[in-house]
Amino acid sequence: QILLILAVFIMAQDLLYAVIVGVVLTCGDFIITYAKVPCVVSSPKRGTESSSVRRAPLLTSSLHHVLAHWLLVVRLKGFIFFASAQSLVAQLRDMMDQEERDGIPEYRRLHYVIFDLKLMDGMDASTSKVLRKLTMEASVHKVTILYTNVTPEQEAKLRTQELVTGDHQSFADLDEALHSIEDHILEYRESLQEKWVRLHPMFALQQRFSITRSAFEPFKDVFLMETARHGCPWRYCSGRTITGNETLLWKPGQMNVGLYLVHSGAVALFRELPDPEDPTASWPAPVAVYRQGWFLNREGLVCMPTRYYAIAYEDGELVYWSHEQWRRMDRER
Repeated sequence: QILLILAVFIMAQDLLYAVIVGVVLTCGDFIITYAKVPCVVSSPKRGTESSSVRRAPLLTSSLHHVLAHWLLVVRLKGFIFFASAQSLVAQLRDMMDQEERDGIPEYRRLHYVIFDLKLMDGMDASTSKVLRKLTMEASVHKVTILYTNVTPEQEAKLRTQELVTGDHQSFADLDEALHSIEDHILEYRESLQEKWVRLHPMFALQQRFSITRSAFEPFKDVFLMETARHGCPWRYCSGRTITGNETLLWKPGQMNVGLYLVHSGAVALFRELPDPEDPTASWPAPVAVYRQGWFLNREGLVCMPTRYYAIAYEDGELVYWSHEQWRRMDRER
């Protein structure tokens, strides 16, 4: 670059031409250099993320199957310049266009693109313009652009840049967004199930029977054969009612905490709890959320201390075995 600038100065015998050439070369070198710097942590892939909610194995497999087609998570990093963002946007645009060219059915196409801002420092005005154009093109393909790990300051800026215009486009963390998407998938599955139920009265009868049994029998997914019900398991356990965001089941490091089975509602595990003396403190993302059919504190069976904070996430009922009840069941059965 320096030799080229000197050559221009010698041939033109004018410093102004050399300065202009130097500015052009510097700008071009800047754009080329930053175009090679990736603005993502890793190459975007589909179906690699799921929420902290633990569900039945069959339902979990169904959710992962749908997420593998519907969801793409892009983890941004550093300060994003126009040049580096342009290559990413081109990749996403080509992905959506390719699905349309291949004639892929709508139910198997991309539905959500999540930009995770946890490691992002900021973006320039040109990048926001490119992303705004991508959002408009994505809406044509019926793809929703979401942003996660967004602070209040970032959300205000995203709204100013017109990247976030709705009420459910930005989330405090990735897990919250994944939870919202999974709820939408469950609603989609339920609508498909309703179509099957309307085909024949026996389908509707079987569905009502399954729902009724699931609501009454906490051991539906535990005792898969009638021989496993030798004796009466109800004699060795007790019930416990939980209230969402109020009932604390255990704290880290406690001993002599029994075994729980979630019958209804949900229980969440947290690494830490918000400071009760700070009214502005927010709840952290849960490590996991357990619903019907999941055992909790399995470590207690081998006399290990409890892990995390177990808080009732939703109102419901749990089945509980104390250590004494467990020893009695083991002795008598």
